[in-house]
Amino acid sequence: MYPRIVLLSMLLAVVVGLDAQTVKVVDSQAMLPIKNVTVRSMDNERSDITNLKGEFDLSSFNSSDILIIQHATYAEQFLPYSEIKNLNYQIKLKLKSVILDEFVVSASKWEQNKNEIPNKIVAIDMEKIALSNPQTAADVLAASNEVFVQKSQLGGGSPMIRGFSANAVLLVIDGVRMNNAIYRSGNLQNVLAIDPNSLENVEVIFGPGSIIYGSDALGGVMDFHTQAVRLAPLNNQINTAKAFARFSTANMEQTVHADFMHSGGDWGSYTSLTLNRFGDLRMGSGGYDGFDRAHYVERINGQDVMLDNENVNIQKQSAYDQYNILQKFRYRPNEKIDINYAFHLTSSTDVPRYDRLNQYSSDLLKYSEWYYGPQFWHMQSLNIKVRDSVLLYDNFQFSAAYQKVKESRHNRKFGSDELKSREESVDVYSVNLDFDKSLDKKNNLFYGLEAIHNKVNSVAKTTNIHTDEIGDASTRYPDGGTNYYAYAAYVSLKSNLSEKFTFSSGIRLNAVGLKSTFIDKSFFDFPFDEIKVDNQSVNASLGLVFRPTKATQLNANISSGFRAPNLDDIAKIFDSTPGSVVMPNEDLKPEKAINIDLGMIHKVEDDFELNVSVFYTSLIDAMVRRAFTFNDQSTIMYDGELSQIEAIVNTGSANIYGASLGFDLKITDEIDLYTNHSFIKGKDNENESLRHVPPIYGVAGLSYQPEENLSFDFYINYNGTISYENLTPTEKEKEYLYASDENGNPYSPSWMTLNFKSSIDLSDDVVLNAGIENVMDVRYRPYSSGISAPGRNFIVSLNVEL
Repeated sequence: MYPRIVLLSMLLAVVVGLDAQTVKVVDSQAMLPIKNVTVRSMDNERSDITNLKGEFDLSSFNSSDILIIQHATYAEQFLPYSEIKNLNYQIKLKLKSVILDEFVVSASKWEQNKNEIPNKIVAIDMEKIALSNPQTAADVLAASNEVFVQKSQLGGGSPMIRGFSANAVLLVIDGVRMNNAIYRSGNLQNVLAIDPNSLENVEVIFGPGSIIYGSDALGGVMDFHTQAVRLAPLNNQINTAKAFARFSTANMEQTVHADFMHSGGDWGSYTSLTLNRFGDLRMGSGGYDGFDRAHYVERINGQDVMLDNENVNIQKQSAYDQYNILQKFRYRPNEKIDINYAFHLTSSTDVPRYDRLNQYSSDLLKYSEWYYGPQFWHMQSLNIKVRDSVLLYDNFQFSAAYQKVKESRHNRKFGSDELKSREESVDVYSVNLDFDKSLDKKNNLFYGLEAIHNKVNSVAKTTNIHTDEIGDASTRYPDGGTNYYAYAAYVSLKSNLSEKFTFSSGIRLNAVGLKSTFIDKSFFDFPFDEIKVDNQSVNASLGLVFRPTKATQLNANISSGFRAPNLDDIAKIFDSTPGSVVMPNEDLKPEKAINIDLGMIHKVEDDFELNVSVFYTSLIDAMVRRAFTFNDQSTIMYDGELSQIEAIVNTGSANIYGASLGFDLKITDEIDLYTNHSFIKGKDNENESLRHVPPIYGVAGLSYQPEENLSFDFYINYNGTISYENLTPTEKEKEYLYASDENGNPYSPSWMTLNFKSSIDLSDDVVLNAGIENVMDVRYRPYSSGISAPGRNFIVSLNVEL
């Protein structure tokens, strides 16, 4: 009898326990319990509130109920009773501020509803970044399928937006502009300083962004947002740690990343560290027969020796390493004040300039060494936001930043004992004041002030690699130093004229100038001791958003932009291509752009979204590289070689136009079909093609998500052809970059790749990403690139939350 009573008691306890199942509600990021969460049935007949442990009793509800989970700080959730068990009796809530994916900050520096902005803006979120598995921040932009990326070496990545690139597009990180006085008109790799593993999202503005951001934002603005420090709700604490490792076969990439967040109710910190090791890149084996890396140079017994490459698909001497450190602190003493401080540090090993190392002079390679010194970037920034409705503003932010940039170039010709080195150091100081004022329920005013100062130092030397003897060399920039400044004031108005119409306008006043001093004129007999330039510019914009229905949005925007010549445009001396040298031109003026944008977004609930945009840009006084005379001479000796003199000059005008079309179609609940295609054309007034106009390019893909924790992505990327006739004159000179057509002339051939990516949540804390890029192992080079793209590339990464 006694054993039966015990057994019945145990069974009863189990049944009661099952019936009184406890459910826990936690924060989706910190995994901490949330108290005072209201849980009620759809008919309001039954309800409960979570305790200090974030728990409520499921037995209070019927099995047929749909539960509504609500908390003031978190996004509301609706869950059928039957789903609770599938969630292991744990419900994760997302902070409201995290899920506002239809809001952007890049257009005005303040959070705005995307459907009120006339500009075309593409947002790339953490989920897309993780699935694409990018090696660098340049690869993040390329994964948007709307930004074209050029590479001269493996440690490169120069974004092209609507026919503009380099110093005509703007890089911004956490609200601070990265462009400085030595951003060149040639291809740039500065975006690689940004760690893709610490990003929360990226916003790309297409078209001039000069009203808010000033000079350099002709083609667009790339606004990178690093991981925000999230303060703990309800005076709890957040302690999260993540680790990440990735391996790629195309360049034997080894990447490890770790980050840690700790915060309380009013303060917090975020620490991120990434280490990258990239080996020599392997190109594809099929397709175009050229682009081989047939030879390379090694130093053997004190002599340069040209060796045969055993595998011509391995792009010898392209490897490099890099590290990124990010430390952020946040302090919010009260509801009105929010203070953020960030420390960034990025550096690399020497980065080989692959396209130069693959140049020949007769039957021998031209260079034994050509490399960039470590890509060093350091930034400290302070941002103070104040939310308080007073006469002048409702929201105000003060931003101050300091950046230190170091660049260097080193080259030695084959058989030479002389290594030439040119080094630059830039100190960048910036201060911004930005205000947001709601004039009434329909009108918002944005205005602000900006001050920027750059100090540039340039040195050069030669080193005898046998004797270590140091000699003099001509500097890339004026050896007496340069001071560069930019001051601006702007005001912008957004008016919601009705539920269907939003009107926006803006104006910005700019003053930009520099002063450079020449000390040593023994290399070049300059007819001046200094270059001094002062430029002023006024920019304006008008935009209209029309929402005829809830499903459709039509955008129209006309805006002007400008790019003031910086130090690299006006006063540099460098070899642009073999046999050519660029010289200073103190008469250079700003280039200006007038842009017209039209766009349409059409959505059918969550099943279909269509995006169409067209643009036309008129460029006035365009800055381009052309033949030039210096002291009445058209040639000059530079680094021991007779070279044609060139300079950056203002041509009459240029016109760029294009369109993009994309859609996302949900075929079933699990399958999405998506595509995006971009077409751009551009000519100057001499009917010559513009250098940074890419061929037609795009993507088409199919994503499949059979379960919440499992997703697959199949897609093709493609580029069209640029014929010899449509290459810009400067590109026609670079035969070593391009394929040869039937007439032996350089051209950029078309290509297409097939790719596959997948992601699986092995548990709540472990995510495995794997994929294959360029499945067919196609050999190709994106337009204007100096290094071939990866061949078949197997990628695997593991993300762990500790």
